Amino acid sequence: MIWKNHPVTIGIKDYLLHFLNYRSQTLVRILTYRQKHSEQRLNIVKGLIRLIDIAEEVTKEAKNSNSRAEFEQVLQTKFRFNAEQAASIAVIPLYRIGRQDLAKLQKEQEELERQIKTIKAVLSNKDLFLKYLIKDLQQTKKIFRNAKRKTKIIAEEHIEPVKIKKETLIKDQNVVI
Repeated sequence: MIWKNHPVTIGIKDYLLHFLNYRSQTLVRILTYRQKHSEQRLNIVKGLIRLIDIAEEVTKEAKNSNSRAEFEQVLQTKFRFNAEQAASIAVIPLYRIGRQDLAKLQKEQEELERQIKTIKAVLSNKDLFLKYLIKDLQQTKKIFRNAKRKTKIIAEEHIEPVKIKKETLIKDQNVVI
């Protein structure tokens, strides 16, 4: 095993401890990424929900704008949308700002808020994180349960010793004496 940039021989207990530490770090990174991604999406969804209430005014401003950048600036200054919301609104098709999407957006908002709350709880509570780690390891076990081994384990007595001649270790090159 490579540990702190050095090859080491360790027992199974130490190996498992290193693996669990590695997997824990990986899960923290995965959860942090998902939290950040969900928060960004939640921000946009909140902006879209707010957009539906003021769609008429926003549509007028879109018609009067000369460019997308100008429209985004109007959204930020006049309607108080943040930059991410304004960029998302500027590229959304008009049919998407109807009332029929409101219920879908509200449902998505609730789901995102629930996901963020769960992720924050798992990251901040060691017991919840350990339960999450166990669940992750169990899922991995299910995936690889029926996987066939790709290498063969052979008994030491069946290993043939490799015979190396000294001549094969010398690099063949021209030398002047």
